Amino acid sequence: IDVLGKKLPAPLIGELPYLPRAEQRELGQYIRLSMLGNVLSVDRVVA
Repeated sequence: IDVLGKKLPAPLIGELPYLPRAEQRELGQYIRLSMLGNVLSVDRVVA
C-alpha cells in the first residue's frame, strides 16, 4: 500500500483487510468518504 500511495496520484480512501466472505459483510466502516471532498468538488464556470 505504501508503494502504491507513492506511485498513484489519488487519495487513499480506505484499506480493506482480508475478510473471508467479504461480499457478505458490511465494509462501509473501512472507507473514509471525507477523503473524497477535494476530489468530488466541482468548479463552476459562468459562461
